[in-house]
Amino acid sequence: MEVSPGIQGSAEHPGDKTRTSRLALTFAPDLRGRTFLAGQFASYPFHVCKVLYDDADREGMGTIYTQSSAGGLFEHDRHLIEIEAREGAQAHVTTQASTIIHSMKAGAARQTARIVAGAASLLEVLPDPQILFPQSSFEGLSRIRVTEGATCIVWESFLTHDPMAKGGMPLSYRSEIIVENENGKAIAIDRLHIDEQAFQNPAPGVMGLFRACGTMLVLSPGRTSPLDLSSICRETPDGALIGTSLLPSNAGHLFRILAADGVQLKRSMFACWAVARTALFGKAPIARRK
Repeated sequence: MEVSPGIQGSAEHPGDKTRTSRLALTFAPDLRGRTFLAGQFASYPFHVCKVLYDDADREGMGTIYTQSSAGGLFEHDRHLIEIEAREGAQAHVTTQASTIIHSMKAGAARQTARIVAGAASLLEVLPDPQILFPQSSFEGLSRIRVTEGATCIVWESFLTHDPMAKGGMPLSYRSEIIVENENGKAIAIDRLHIDEQAFQNPAPGVMGLFRACGTMLVLSPGRTSPLDLSSICRETPDGALIGTSLLPSNAGHLFRILAADGVQLKRSMFACWAVARTALFGKAPIARRK
């Protein structure tokens, strides 16, 4: 798997205090069609658990939980995550729990992800929400390459939390998601930037009175199926808001979710995931135990 140039923060500012950690996972099907972990690399603080299987979800699909021994992301942290599903693989990647983005004096934590779904593969990258502490600053960049005929479902989400209950808010949250076709051409880009002022002063069209936000992309180039949005409405918790848009070039769908808290957010995102899975494969997914 190739790595985009210039994405390791420490190379951008020589002599600074950045710490770059890397997680790389490659999935492939065996001769029976069961997906296994064909390659892995994990430096501190990442830990990779063994592949789990539950045929009640999708026969042959492997589930991986990733863990961190660091207690969250700190100022100057740089995380590089690479996940690839080779042709015919079926993999679900999630985290054991939410990730705390800690308070910072200066600078930011940065995470760069490179996700590749090969031909006829199903790849889901569905981590638990990030928890933004007061004075935290996070920058995320994700590049997702999906071969025609593959399906890739990715979400990212966050919620704000003030453990001291003094009204503190994050300094900044930035996210950029670039969807590429199999030739590496960008076909859709989603950017999100919320600064301290937007967090402090609830405004319509940004966060409003909500404290949790999620984005989910359902990417299935060339085979996008209509979604039963009425079922999302039935499953969405009261008070949460969900919007959906078609992506350019028939690439798939994007969902944006606003919720009052983490519980409401996770329930809403599961509802979107279930609708997408049902539309694409005729069966809803099972919830992973955490």
